[in-house]
Amino acid sequence: MSCIVKTIVRSVIIIITLCLLAACGGGSGSNSSSSTPTPTPDPTPTPIQQTTAALTLSATGATSVALAGVGVTIILPTGVTPKLNSSGEVDSSVVQVSGAAVPGTSLAAYLPATTTDKGKLTLAVASSSQTGFTGGDYALVTLQIARGTTVSQSDFTLTGFSAIATSGATVTGYTPGFGATIQ
Repeated sequence: MSCIVKTIVRSVIIIITLCLLAACGGGSGSNSSSSTPTPTPDPTPTPIQQTTAALTLSATGATSVALAGVGVTIILPTGVTPKLNSSGEVDSSVVQVSGAAVPGTSLAAYLPATTTDKGKLTLAVASSSQTGFTGGDYALVTLQIARGTTVSQSDFTLTGFSAIATSGATVTGYTPGFGATIQ
């Protein structure tokens, strides 16, 4: 092979090698000529898990009859239960006498949900005051919400409300109500 041919072959090899190295510029692998990176969407935020529902129970009405106590049943949505103690009874922390009924005591019983019925929490609140109370807030009920369950105030229902006067007579004219704080 002549010197000229060797020089030409060497020059062609060097040119091809330089072209190959120049093409390996560390690009993004994209065929687009845009240098603006594609934005990555923010991940969907994880919803906050609700763990407790605090119901403030009240009795309102156009009567001034002093109440010794009230009783009511709360129909619980699926996935909501009261805390139970080691004996399987409603824990004493679940129903706290509050507002107009203070000082007072409470008693509560829980009937778990079945395949056909929702769970029920039946409670009674009695004021220790000889003069009783004339309506307003009377109890704070704290309930547990199962993991993966979402509830709102409209999922709770009150039923079987009764009001007892300080004389021991059943009182009409009071209406049950409640507000809920769900966290």
